[in-house]
Amino acid sequence: MPRLRRLSADALFVTLPRTLNGVSAVVVNLWAVQHLEPGAYGVFAFCSACLLLFDGLVCSALDLGVMRRDASQRQGTRGFTPVERSAIAMKALVAAVCICAALLFGEYVGWIAFERHGGRWLFTLAALGGGGLLVLHSIQVHFQVTQRFRNYGGVELAHTLARLALVAAAVMTGMVSPLTMLAAYALAPALVSAAFARWFWRQRGAQPWFDDREVRSLASFAGTALLSLGLGAIIARLDLFFLGFLSAPAEMGIYGAALIVALIPEFLGFYLAPVLTPRIGLYLEQRKMSHLMWRCQLVLGVAYVVLLLGGLLLVAPLMAMVLPPEYAASINVVQVLLPGTLTGLFLFPLTFNFVLLTSPRTLIVIDCLTLPLLVIGYAVMARQGGALGVAWATCIYKITKAIVVQAIAAHGARQADRCGSAQTDAGPGTRAATGSSAPQGAW
Repeated sequence: MPRLRRLSADALFVTLPRTLNGVSAVVVNLWAVQHLEPGAYGVFAFCSACLLLFDGLVCSALDLGVMRRDASQRQGTRGFTPVERSAIAMKALVAAVCICAALLFGEYVGWIAFERHGGRWLFTLAALGGGGLLVLHSIQVHFQVTQRFRNYGGVELAHTLARLALVAAAVMTGMVSPLTMLAAYALAPALVSAAFARWFWRQRGAQPWFDDREVRSLASFAGTALLSLGLGAIIARLDLFFLGFLSAPAEMGIYGAALIVALIPEFLGFYLAPVLTPRIGLYLEQRKMSHLMWRCQLVLGVAYVVLLLGGLLLVAPLMAMVLPPEYAASINVVQVLLPGTLTGLFLFPLTFNFVLLTSPRTLIVIDCLTLPLLVIGYAVMARQGGALGVAWATCIYKITKAIVVQAIAAHGARQADRCGSAQTDAGPGTRAATGSSAPQGAW
């Protein structure tokens, strides 16, 4: 019972703020849709996808690397461990490189993707927003590894409110544009991180930011993790990228508006992941992983069916109420996307993270084998079918991958129960990653 009560409290402190974050993201995008024509909204959707990709690629590798080694260095202290300090320094370096690249090449890329000027400032704001998220997630990861989920949720809530307030200010002043929306996305994490500036400095202690040994260890682990999660993150954004380069900005806007609704089930899966992931190590040690997976996937499977049927029945009337007439084509796109995006609710809370922590190279193999086929599918569909064609390619890919990953996870859980091994392909010490919730930046 004490363990159940603690699990319930952790779930509340993590999932409630993150759910509010997801709801606010939907609200923000709906505001943008109401005030931007499809072409302009397509520009914002493309740039915000770049921001999220940057955040996901860097945080997915480095934050998981922090969790992998932090437990062995913690020893009762609540300050930053050497691996945390090194990860923060590495993030700052990567952010600086990306900002410089946006300043140098953003105009050229923007002209290719949007056929208009202003790409330099759009991509620079996206890079600044990504850099702010890296710092913000470092603060949250520290609260995760020290099991202070109340503080974790507070940071999440503060970021949500800051972003919502900045976008609301743009809406009320009539200054809604891709540039002002991205400025709000860049300022929100910067403001919240600035509020933690004194705390950040105290947690550092007297140690240097760079520790050669930790940097080498992080770089080594991040290589495998980046391939595992990075390929998946890139694949998740290929739909908008192919629409951007092979179709009209208006098609990006139609598709982006559809994603507002279609990705809600995936958000729910993301929010549950930080609560279930820490329990993987415990159930592996007790040889009960199959039991945990069977119970969780049964509940999630029922939720998939119920939400799919309800979504297909309700999505058309609901979207017709909230979307302007010029976005009417988005309704068909959502109906095509929904069966695929619902697999995120089924896969991410437990199955994906189990495979990631016990056999990350498996995910690399899956992504490497499917990526060429997906690229061909997107290239053909983006040219011939626009937003609807890309939606069909996305749906087929997500369902196929979910079936394959679930089958691999079920086999791995049975094998772990028989052998009693909690070792992972990522190397010694990976079990420490299961002692806290999954890194937000990975999802």
